[in-house]
Amino acid sequence: MDPNEWTPWLDDMENMLETAREVLEAIEKKKIPQKQLENMKNVLHSMKGLYDMVGMTDSAKAVAEIEDKVHSEAPNLSDFTKNAFKDLFSKTEAFVEFIRANRPANTDELDETLGLEAVFIKSSQVYLVEIEFSSKKSLKSARALAALNVLKRIAKIRNATPNEDDLMLDANFDTLRVEISSFETMDTLYERLQKLPDVVSVSIEQKETKRSAQKGKQSTSIKIATDDLFTLEQSITQLNAQIEGLKNELETVEGLYKLASIERSFANIEKDLQKLRKVSLNSILNQLPTMAQRLAQAEGKEIQVSLQGRYVSINRILGNTIIDPITQIVRNAIIHGIEYPSERTEKGKDPVGHIAIIGKAERGRVIIEISDDGKGIDEKELTKIAKERGINIKGKSREEVLELIFEEGLTTRKFGKKVAGRGIGLSAAKEKITSIGGTIKVKSEKDKGTTFILELPDPDLLTKNLIIKIRDLYYAIPSSEIEEAVIATPSDIILKDTRSGTMEHNSETLPVFVLRNIIKRSDEEDLQLREKEIVLVCRGRAHKVGLMVDNIVDERLLNVRPLNPILQKYNIFEGVISGIEQDLMLVVNPSGIA
Repeated sequence: MDPNEWTPWLDDMENMLETAREVLEAIEKKKIPQKQLENMKNVLHSMKGLYDMVGMTDSAKAVAEIEDKVHSEAPNLSDFTKNAFKDLFSKTEAFVEFIRANRPANTDELDETLGLEAVFIKSSQVYLVEIEFSSKKSLKSARALAALNVLKRIAKIRNATPNEDDLMLDANFDTLRVEISSFETMDTLYERLQKLPDVVSVSIEQKETKRSAQKGKQSTSIKIATDDLFTLEQSITQLNAQIEGLKNELETVEGLYKLASIERSFANIEKDLQKLRKVSLNSILNQLPTMAQRLAQAEGKEIQVSLQGRYVSINRILGNTIIDPITQIVRNAIIHGIEYPSERTEKGKDPVGHIAIIGKAERGRVIIEISDDGKGIDEKELTKIAKERGINIKGKSREEVLELIFEEGLTTRKFGKKVAGRGIGLSAAKEKITSIGGTIKVKSEKDKGTTFILELPDPDLLTKNLIIKIRDLYYAIPSSEIEEAVIATPSDIILKDTRSGTMEHNSETLPVFVLRNIIKRSDEEDLQLREKEIVLVCRGRAHKVGLMVDNIVDERLLNVRPLNPILQKYNIFEGVISGIEQDLMLVVNPSGIA
């Protein structure tokens, strides 16, 4: 690796460390603010990509473990996960200093030299835990599952016999054997496990660890054409649905065991496919700075383009889709936004214009911001042209006026003769972004610049969704949006009309919406409340809301796909998933109802 190639890597890693310092301050508080939780996820996701891009795969895997723990535990992180993040931060900080001083050409031994290849294993102790229960066979699996849940909160489970899937099928066993890595002491683990019901004995032994991966070892892999990945993944989704259907038909325990084994194999294939479908933001935009410099020279301008978060992973199909919109936005910034050097000097600006592209991952979405420090959008001129075209702007907010630049053919006179006009080009850019379920927004301030914010779904992300039933159809609600489920009686709910009302919940008045009367296929409405109503308390746009559903079916890890553009105008829905009960299920957006 060329020494100069470390420079952008160091810049990105230092940005991550700066954000991580803010997260560390928040960790010391009893409850971590939501903003810092999102920052923590973003830092871990970016660090994982940074290590992976320089060949430090062991380090990337270690960071991925912490990232998984944060996603599964949020918002209440265990001490184990907090300590792992602190340990990773201190080691990364030392690592950055080492790279700055040495800029090594050979990266093969960096994992071993710096000790980052196994944050959980090297920074914690590995224990072999054996637990015996006095329960009858019918309860033993349930007690073992409870023990695994306790261990998950304070440790990383490396291996369990029987495993969680087998216990769900009521496995026959005498002793639960678990290999874990944990920051907790042996005494603490023993104390926690002894408190569990029906535990007869607990045996804990510390294990000496060796490196699990040998660099000289060859691995076998299957090469799949990129164009076929989507079709292959769809086939696997259908097979998984068929497996779920077979479960109801199999009666023997042996058959269920075999089916569970097949299901796990498919799950592993799905994970591998998701990795194959990912590319870094850097690989998509690596030619953009060169293009921008050439265009700026042709325009007689000077610019500097910076990329931050270049190692954020993005779905390959999305990546190919966003190249043109981002290129168009950068061209607009150079031609229409950035002033000539003499003009910038007169305004007291640096004669060199700056364009920044920032990528980050937040809550299952990829956010890309493209900012310039140019003249900004001329709102008066934009308003004037809109009126000339007969567009009614009365009552529109400043943000809504700026959104007019995405209208097809709306081009101000100042921009009219340029190839990269803000009208047709940005209209096409928005159309491409919305076609994949994304959004694009614009912010601008006179003589300070313009920022475009692209928010894109991650179709490869598995998120927990609660499957619900409304009348005779099935829908999903993201589990992250649900705080709790409560059972209410007609006396608890005051209806305003057939669709909405209020109820008292935890000493506050909660708006309640009757989904069976909002999502329906005919004019038929239920005019009476049922004896017992299921109300899901969800996070709304500005406050909590209650969603009344007919039934709760299951909770599953699923891929949420973008809506068809025709359905995107309905704010009540935010995506679609492949289901078992029916081919497609719409994903309900609680914020779109309130």
